[in-house]
Amino acid sequence: MEVLQQCQPQDVSEDLTSHDPQNLHAPTATPPHNSSDQDSHVHNDSEIGANIPSNSNLELVSTETQDQTEGTPGTSVVFHLPIAENMSIASDDIVIDSPTSSLSIASVPSGVESEVSSCRSPISSRISERRKKMGKIRTRNEKDWKDLKRKALKNAGKKHTTRKGAEIIEKVMRDPCNCMKKCAEKITHEEKESIFKKFWTIADHERQWEFIAKCITESKPKRIKASGPNRSRTNVYRLPIDPKDPMVVCRLMFLNTLSISEKMIRTVLNKQSNRSDEGNDENQNPFKITDMRGRHNNRPHKLPDSVHNSVKDHINSLTPIESHYCRKSTSKKYLDGHLSYTRLHQEYLIWYDTEKYGNQKATFRQYSDIVNTNFNIGFHSPKKDQCDKCHTYANLLIPTEDQERDHKIHLALKDAARAIKDLDKAASQNDPSIITACFDMQKVLNCPHGEVSVFYYKRRLNIYNLTVFDMANKLGFCYMWDETIGKKGANEIGSALFRFMRSNILAEGVKHFRFWSDNCSGQNRNRIIFALYQYIIDHYNIESITHRFLEVGHTQNEGDSVHSVIERASHKGRVIYTPQQWFNLIRWAKTSGDPYRVTELTQDDILDLRTLLDGRNWLKNDDGEKVMWNKIKEIYVKKEMPDTIHYKYDLSCEEYKIIKTAKKTRSKKKIVTSEIKKAHTSLLKLNYDKYKDLVGMCESKVIPEEFANLFKDLPHYERNAINTYETDDDE
Repeated sequence: MEVLQQCQPQDVSEDLTSHDPQNLHAPTATPPHNSSDQDSHVHNDSEIGANIPSNSNLELVSTETQDQTEGTPGTSVVFHLPIAENMSIASDDIVIDSPTSSLSIASVPSGVESEVSSCRSPISSRISERRKKMGKIRTRNEKDWKDLKRKALKNAGKKHTTRKGAEIIEKVMRDPCNCMKKCAEKITHEEKESIFKKFWTIADHERQWEFIAKCITESKPKRIKASGPNRSRTNVYRLPIDPKDPMVVCRLMFLNTLSISEKMIRTVLNKQSNRSDEGNDENQNPFKITDMRGRHNNRPHKLPDSVHNSVKDHINSLTPIESHYCRKSTSKKYLDGHLSYTRLHQEYLIWYDTEKYGNQKATFRQYSDIVNTNFNIGFHSPKKDQCDKCHTYANLLIPTEDQERDHKIHLALKDAARAIKDLDKAASQNDPSIITACFDMQKVLNCPHGEVSVFYYKRRLNIYNLTVFDMANKLGFCYMWDETIGKKGANEIGSALFRFMRSNILAEGVKHFRFWSDNCSGQNRNRIIFALYQYIIDHYNIESITHRFLEVGHTQNEGDSVHSVIERASHKGRVIYTPQQWFNLIRWAKTSGDPYRVTELTQDDILDLRTLLDGRNWLKNDDGEKVMWNKIKEIYVKKEMPDTIHYKYDLSCEEYKIIKTAKKTRSKKKIVTSEIKKAHTSLLKLNYDKYKDLVGMCESKVIPEEFANLFKDLPHYERNAINTYETDDDE
């Protein structure tokens, strides 16, 4: 059954003409971002022992503590995270028990205690808590109301069913009259049908009344009886065949043409009469009639904008985060799992600032309505985003003391890493010579790509994207290549980082780089990347490079927003056949702000960084200890000591461990005296099965013929040939 939407009131004459739809304008390209001059920030990298060598000094306080379990005294070191000005970073104290360097928590961060205590609750309460679904409360959708749908059908003259279940047939034009005025001869059937359709196409009661009011005029009676009652007025009916000169017809012809009843005419005339008695504004439409059914003045007070703004600001102050791995299937953002609408409203009442928003606060109902109208939020972390350690701990019915302690340490390390990252970000915002960036590999993209069923069963060409996100300037850099250009190991990651740093050194005059990443040892946390930092320090005019790693399981960062935008843009019914189409899509995926800067890497850009490891010490540090490269949480390289790497296994440690990679020989030799060679001298070959699938899609026209040669010309191994395609992990 066809459902017509109600039209907005406007002049009826507009219904007698057609309107062309407006053209959609394509978005214009945004010019490259030019960072403004910022206040310089004092930076000192000479303090190697400081955890944040450029931005703040950590305060370490030794205190005597009494072990509550064993009754033996011990020494604890309290690690204070300083907070920069104008920053709202919540951090608490982390206590390191020396001499074993094991961690204990002096004060648990906000939100952690609730997570821990929830795991100590009885089994019944834990099960009921899991079953409780928290999320966005369903808001009313008036367009789906049955009464409004029924009303829309009725106003459009369509077939519909009343509340009592009676079937009302569709309006049809009735037979013409057979009067003395011979109206049927004055007007053709096509003209009557045109007027009938225009009237019911209005589909709005008020504007239909207005149409009728324009077609009826009053005049004095031509004949007056000598005795008996006389008419006070005579109605003249006209049909708008010609807008300039409407045709006069009899009442029956008017009613039958529009297929309306006499009651509808009486209603229009009575409302016009009452309106004339009340007085009209000169600027008001004289034919305008308002339908007062269901309208009243019982609620004259409108919620002020200050209340709406206060609720929105409160939700934004909680920084809801986007789903990290589920973002392609949902746009919902999430708050901490221990929150609820009731808890949010309680926090809102405490947070509310009367000087900024006035004295009127939102009630619980108003608060929830405003949140549901303007936000799509939930109150739990998606399962795919959960840390393995946190998920395992949440499934423990009765955690032991050691398990509770380890979980507290894990959450404290997560908060400590994020607090340091925020400090790095603030430092780069205040000092243009510092760049703080996070980088991560996006999940593998494919060519062809799209919602075509055959694509899910065929091997496709892989496209790789390393995203580097400049946190201070909010700029996204995408370094992309396909699997014939390179793999996705340390050589490729390091080459992209090399290009990023070199472009900023030459163009922006940057002196300090601070990187954040996840803990993937094959791509980010390995000797090849660290040797690259030494090479850059030795060959370019920069002062320091710091690379820190987020806590395992909690590596979400600002750069994930780039991948989220790309995935949403690629899932809008698009089919992508070639790597070049991926590059162009990502360039224009962002609809506001600076577009993403896409760099298409060639084999000339992929360097053999493994050669930086040759002839150097990577085994033992200055204390004779074996270096565990896959457990490092921070490394630091500076200009004054290019052959030395300062590293930590824990971000909360006070001092760095040191390894001098240059071997002690009589002749002091630089790290690398010549240019680094290319990693590959020819395109990498695809395995035969993948090549066969790609060619098969070309022959079956799943891939358009215009792109067929691109795939058929790809280098590949022959059938039964030994595939020498190396692993992606370079460590």
